[in-house]
Amino acid sequence: MPFALAAVLLATTLQGPADIEAMTFSADAVVHGRVTGTRSHPGSGGGLVFTEVSIAPIGWWKGAGGLQPISVRVEGGTIGDIGQTVAGAPAFTPGDEVVVFLRRIATGLYDVERMGLGKFLVKPGAGGGLRATRARNQISCVGCSAGEEDDLAFDDLRERVRRAAGPAAR
Repeated sequence: MPFALAAVLLATTLQGPADIEAMTFSADAVVHGRVTGTRSHPGSGGGLVFTEVSIAPIGWWKGAGGLQPISVRVEGGTIGDIGQTVAGAPAFTPGDEVVVFLRRIATGLYDVERMGLGKFLVKPGAGGGLRATRARNQISCVGCSAGEEDDLAFDDLRERVRRAAGPAAR
């Protein structure tokens, strides 16, 4: 009989602000890329499950890196019959085009800045242009303002990040 374990919280509380400029300032890197795969594994001390997400960069909007895939670690995942969900953690699906605000934790390994607030999904919009959207599911944000945008034109997001990152990012 399969055994499933789910650690589910109602919401994760994060410290804001989470506007594009503040997110860019606090991130070590901002990468536009495509998710090429995911792999879950147990944490070193046991009890926690982590998923390593492989992202092939299309472009670095902040930070320096090549086009080799990078690894992004997120909390939660599934190993066999055991699944762990972490409220506020960003979800990644192979094939997704994303913009991620990253914090470096080791060479070639990153965490997403402010969990789900640091991931935008890129998809075609109704008018034909690309849109970048982020979800605030299961996230409570202290210090966030009602005016923080979660749905932007892709080109606007890129320009705001580049402007906030300064001339070195261009």
